[in-house]
Amino acid sequence: MEKKNNWFGKEENTSIEYEILSERTIQTNINEFDFSTYVEDDASVIKADRWDCLIAASSGFLTGMLDIFWVGEFSLVDVQSQGKKLTNELVIKIAQSRGYTKNTLDGAIRFLEKMYPNPSDKIAAEYGGGLQHHLRDFSHHPTSFGLICSILTQFTSMGHGTDTDGRYLSTEIHNSNAIGNTFEEKILFGVVNTTTKILN
Repeated sequence: MEKKNNWFGKEENTSIEYEILSERTIQTNINEFDFSTYVEDDASVIKADRWDCLIAASSGFLTGMLDIFWVGEFSLVDVQSQGKKLTNELVIKIAQSRGYTKNTLDGAIRFLEKMYPNPSDKIAAEYGGGLQHHLRDFSHHPTSFGLICSILTQFTSMGHGTDTDGRYLSTEIHNSNAIGNTFEEKILFGVVNTTTKILN
């Protein structure tokens, strides 16, 4: 046999030895093999306990039940309109539970704003007035930051937000009955006012 010039390997005399084992011998070898040496003593192998298996099985079961009983195509097309409708109904129901007798959204919002006044509403003109101050006044934001600003307003009697040009603006609030007199009132008013602002 001719040697090829482009051969990069080494020539070796290789002999292949093999042994045919019976099925009984293979089963005996498997039974005698100690798997714990390779699994239990290996710290990098994460072992599943009973709770892991239970959670995995429950997740699969619940997903299967949803797939079986919740038949129909899931669509995000009407989510926004449905969410807005449900939120508006919630605002009206909360106002009615506090004594509001009508069934209109605007009236329910005005009713809640009178019942739970926001001290920053006294300086709405500084933040653009109308609905604009809901965007520019930080204590009106329905976030954890808005909650912090609302409580901060209770303790400092200062509104925090931005002016119409986007610059930070801090404005003093005078003679507001929406600012608590005691520590407990300040916390309560700050939290309750934030909650009603989220609904409005």
